[in-house]
Amino acid sequence: MVSSEIIFMQIIKMLKVMQRFTPHRQVICFINTCISSCPEVRWSHLARQLNPQLQATRSVQRHISAISNQHFNIRGVTTMASTMQMNGDFEKILEKKLKVAGPHQQKILIRDDKLDSGDVSEEEKELRCTLASLYRLVDFHGWTHNIYNHITARISTDDEHFLINPFGLMYYEVTASNLVKIDLEGDILEHGTTNYGCNKAGWTLHSAVHAARPDIKCIIHLHTPAGAAVSCMKCGFLRCCQESLIVGDVKYHPYSGILVDEKERKLIAENLGPTAKIMILHNHGLVVCGETIEEAYYLLVLLMAACETQVRLMSCGSLDDMILMDDEMVKQVREVAGLGGGGVSKDSDAWTFGQLEFEAAVRMLDNMGLKSGYRYKKMLNSAPEVGKGGKRKAENGETEKQKGTTKRGKK
Repeated sequence: MVSSEIIFMQIIKMLKVMQRFTPHRQVICFINTCISSCPEVRWSHLARQLNPQLQATRSVQRHISAISNQHFNIRGVTTMASTMQMNGDFEKILEKKLKVAGPHQQKILIRDDKLDSGDVSEEEKELRCTLASLYRLVDFHGWTHNIYNHITARISTDDEHFLINPFGLMYYEVTASNLVKIDLEGDILEHGTTNYGCNKAGWTLHSAVHAARPDIKCIIHLHTPAGAAVSCMKCGFLRCCQESLIVGDVKYHPYSGILVDEKERKLIAENLGPTAKIMILHNHGLVVCGETIEEAYYLLVLLMAACETQVRLMSCGSLDDMILMDDEMVKQVREVAGLGGGGVSKDSDAWTFGQLEFEAAVRMLDNMGLKSGYRYKKMLNSAPEVGKGGKRKAENGETEKQKGTTKRGKK
């Protein structure tokens, strides 16, 4: 029989890998199964060793704390482990587990074969794949709210057609082919590959913004705990960290119940204004807009990080104890970070805001075997040509040194 200590070390090794690729819900499930293989070991003892290794999310920590005083004496996994030679068998099992992106136990491809069966333009196919990938990333981050909340993307400004999730599916079930196509009035033009409709309240919000802001291609509306908490604070959104500066201007909309009233569309558009891309719905949640899907995703990542920081910061004392930044600093940081690549990329290609970050996130989905269908601007294995002397060539054929000299000469 393999000792509990050896099994425990293997579990730690697997969890360290799982933390990088697997949603926290699956990590919890894995903990429940694997830790039970150590007979008569208290969870409190394991939790003390797991937390640093796992760098656990709040959900995992709460789960461990809730059952920390329980005992487990289930020997099934122990028996299975004892038959292994501890020479990589665990990694072979884990490799299959890592290709699952949600709490389900089967792969649901983002770009499935059904996308090619209909009369869909190549441009729309590309948009469907990108939007469906965004839904999967929101699920991966744990920002979903069961079947609720919604993300939309404008297909074109000419027809005013949009894509939205089928109301009734979890985010990890959304694919490129089952997205629902609707018009500005919310009428369904194409059901996709399901018979589900769309969320009426969701379209009241989204149609108001899409109608008033033709520059906006993608809108995300979420009810995350941190976002809802900030929406309830009288102090509003605080400029307390770098992420809170990069998001730029933030607007507010008062709570008036579930968004099903058509009269509220005008007020939503007025409160968002002509240039802002983030709006906090008081006592409700967050709205994030983007001129591209990539921009909307990265703004959401930044906004969620800022909200999490603010919620934690509020537990440390009053506003008088906090170092907050002014509007001038917001403008300065936004101008730099808004260049794309966080404003620090020396890549020869010009990245739009959020594009580099979104590609990295979607690449994770593809590495899980989910077949995003996303059109990458730069594939992972592509590299600039190298000239004589090991100098990297610029796009016009000059080496970087020559290119820099030319620029300085012009100055």
